[in-house]
Amino acid sequence: MLSSILILAAPLGACGSPATAVPREPTALTPAHSATPSRIPPSPTSAPPSVTPSPAPTLPPPAAFASRGLRPEVAPAAYIDDACEALRLRWDPGRSPPGTVVAPIMFHSVRDPDNMVNDSVTISTVYLQEIVDRARALGFETITSEELTGFLEENRRIPFRSMILFVDDRRPGTVEQYFLPLGDLYDWSVTLGWIIADTRADLWAWMEQMNSTGRLDVQSHGYWHHYIVPETPDETIREEIIDPIPVLQEHFGHRPTVFIWPGGNFTRRSVEVARQADYRLGFTAYSRGPLLFNWIPLGAEEAEVGDPLMVLPRYWSTAAAVNLDQAVGIAQEAETFAREAYSGEAAWYRQTCGGELPPAPS
Repeated sequence: MLSSILILAAPLGACGSPATAVPREPTALTPAHSATPSRIPPSPTSAPPSVTPSPAPTLPPPAAFASRGLRPEVAPAAYIDDACEALRLRWDPGRSPPGTVVAPIMFHSVRDPDNMVNDSVTISTVYLQEIVDRARALGFETITSEELTGFLEENRRIPFRSMILFVDDRRPGTVEQYFLPLGDLYDWSVTLGWIIADTRADLWAWMEQMNSTGRLDVQSHGYWHHYIVPETPDETIREEIIDPIPVLQEHFGHRPTVFIWPGGNFTRRSVEVARQADYRLGFTAYSRGPLLFNWIPLGAEEAEVGDPLMVLPRYWSTAAAVNLDQAVGIAQEAETFAREAYSGEAAWYRQTCGGELPPAPS
C-alpha cells in the first residue's frame, strides 16, 4: 500500500522538472489579454490655465460737425441730450437724411424800385425776384412752422433744401401783393409774425380771408410788440407771450406754437415763460446761419439762454440770395461729414447704445 502511494506521488513532486513536463497547446489570447497592450494617455495632473479676453477699449463719443461757413463768433449747438437717440433719428431711413437744411428768411417790406425807402429792412421787387430765382435754382421749397418743428425735434422728413419765409409785423398788403402770388405760382407757404393789438375788425376779416387760401401759417409776434429786455417786468413779458394765444386761435383756428421775438429781443426769463406757455420754437433777428437737425448756429447772446430751439436765427431778406448759397454750402459739408463719420458712429452706437444703426444711405 505504501509503495502504491509513493508511485502516485512521484509525478506530483516532479511537475516543475523539464524532463517530466507535459507539453500543452498554446491558449488563444482574447482581446483583454492582447500581446500588444493598448496605450491610454495619462490623465493630466492639472487643467490648463483659462484665458480671460481683454475688454474692448471704450470708444470716444462721435465728434460734432463744425462748419467752415460760419463766422468766427458763431458756434453750432446741439439740443438733444441723449446722443444715442440723436444718432438713431439722424440715420433712420424714414426720416430726413444728413445734409437736409432749412434756411429761415425774415421779410418786412417790399417796394417797387422807383418807390424805395432808405431803411435796413425794405427790399425791391427786383431783389425779391432774385431771391426767388436763386431759391428755385438751388432746389429750395417752403415749409410751415409745423413741418419745421417736426424736423428739428424728431428729424421728420422735409424737402432736402427747405426754407421758411417769414413776414413780420402787420403787413397784409405785402402778403397779398407779393407772397400769395408766389404761393400760387410755386405752391409755397408764408409764415406770418402777427402783432395782436390795434388790429381792426376789417383787418381781421382781411386776414381771415387770406388765411382761407391755405397759404398762410400765422404765428405770434407779441401782443403790443414790446421789446423784451432784462428790465422788462414779468407782467409785460407774460402779456406779450401768453395773451396772443387765444386771439390767434379765435381768428385762425389753431394755436400758435412759434414765438417770433419782437425786435428780436429776448431774455432767459422770457424764454422760460414761452416754454411754460407751450411754444415749441422761437425766432430772433440774428443772422447766424441755416438750421440742421440737432445743429443750431448761435452767437454768445443766444447760447447764454441754454435753449437753442427758442432762439433760432433768421436770414435777413436784404442778403437772402447770398445766404441761400451759404446754406447749401454748409449742408454739403454736413452731408460729407456724416458719411465719413458713419463707421465710427456705428461702432460707438453698437458699444454704447446696445444696438445697430441702419445702413448709411447710398
